[in-house]
Amino acid sequence: MSDDHAGFIVYPSEPTVIGDTIERAVTSFRDRGFKRRYETWPELDIPGRFIAEQVLERISSAGFVVGDISRLNFNVTYEIGYAIGLGLRVFVVKNRMIEPPGNEHRDVGIFDTIGYHEYSNSEELLGYLREYQPGTSLNIAFRKNIKAPVYLNQGKYRTDIEATIISRIKKARLHFRSFDPHVMYSAGRWRGEFTICDRSVPYAAAVFDRPCKPMPWARCRFRS
Repeated sequence: MSDDHAGFIVYPSEPTVIGDTIERAVTSFRDRGFKRRYETWPELDIPGRFIAEQVLERISSAGFVVGDISRLNFNVTYEIGYAIGLGLRVFVVKNRMIEPPGNEHRDVGIFDTIGYHEYSNSEELLGYLREYQPGTSLNIAFRKNIKAPVYLNQGKYRTDIEATIISRIKKARLHFRSFDPHVMYSAGRWRGEFTICDRSVPYAAAVFDRPCKPMPWARCRFRS
């Protein structure tokens, strides 16, 4: 059962200044006695358990989610998508002091079309946390598409693996719809409302990402 007055905050573990600023804002929020409650993912860190499992459980019971995209990683991106899939409101924030490498926000596309609020310090972020009004849940109760049960999210580059999987789907005579970054929208950009709607109706989705170098902040949240 969700708590409408409880917000759950997800953010990348690196660089540490992101977490330090958010934790100070949450601590100050509690000290000032505001009615709304906020919890952050490190507070769930119980030795011997996968943090990812606890995070998803907590998102499921939250009233809304706050996601920090100052530095994109797989955990935060997935957790924001998971919250949206549950119909939760997501308030996206970004530390303006953190310069993203390259054009990662533009490459992903959806976050700057959804929109986000920038902050420079814990006091500014606290103001956003205090003023945010989540409103009603998202309406994403769409009917399943039995005529095209598979959705292909094609990558920026066509790899051998991607070509093989697409070939297998075609040979299985499964009808599908797809997102091709080279033909849909300028520079392969996604509109937020299209993405939420379009991926709510298939029975299965295949997502292809471009090869990238391992990054230190893209690690699984686990403690031994």
